[in-house]
Amino acid sequence: MFFGLCRVLLCNTLIDYEGNPSDLLYSNTAIKLTTNTNLEVSQLSDSYIGTKILPINFFSPGKILRIRICGYLSTGAENTTTLRLYLAGGLVLESTSPIANNLTDAFFEVRVDIICYTQGINGTIRCAGRTLLHTGTGLSTVAMRNLMNTSDVTTDTTKICPVDVTYQWGTALAANKMTILEATLEKLG
Repeated sequence: MFFGLCRVLLCNTLIDYEGNPSDLLYSNTAIKLTTNTNLEVSQLSDSYIGTKILPINFFSPGKILRIRICGYLSTGAENTTTLRLYLAGGLVLESTSPIANNLTDAFFEVRVDIICYTQGINGTIRCAGRTLLHTGTGLSTVAMRNLMNTSDVTTDTTKICPVDVTYQWGTALAANKMTILEATLEKLG
């Protein structure tokens, strides 16, 4: 019998269909819609399985946390957007960029890897990733925003670590709409 990629939550741990602990830490279970606002809004749904809070000492040298968010968005007139990534309440990545005008239901994907280099009270991490946005028709109409640190970010890896990814439009417009279909946190390494 084929079970596909079925996962269940058991004692706050995602378990795959073979009964093994999954590397998937968080997965949304509902579509998240953000529209007509210039407020900073979390892109991680309040309807999910798993956890958005990493345990004490989750990060160790070489461990990677992969964040993936995808869906579609629409835009109005000229605007900017800001994507922010928080660990343990502290800002570890921020990127502000103009966004294409007058898009309708354009596919986007955010993928960021948080790489741990040292652990402890003064642990060090770096982020490396990108946002892809399909801005028209055909293969050549994809815009990319780099999401990366060019120097170490200090974070305390010895305490509980809530994770959040936020998005903020520069101007509230009725045409600005973001629909998150999938959001996941996954441990690598």
